[in-house]
Amino acid sequence: RVLKMRNKALEAWAWVLIYGGLLLVMLGIYLGAAEGAGVFKLLGGITSAVGALMIVIRSRRPPDGD
Repeated sequence: RVLKMRNKALEAWAWVLIYGGLLLVMLGIYLGAAEGAGVFKLLGGITSAVGALMIVIRSRRPPDGD
């Protein structure tokens, strides 16, 4: 298995990454033309994309055996 964590933990981390990434993108937009603003936008976009990928992975996993 690629990700050896419980579904609930995977889901929680996915949302943390999505919202954290969006926060970084917004910070980059707020900084505008300041030096380093593009880095915030890029990292935020990548982080949000990884979170979205984790949601897809979670949707394809079988339920935990709780």
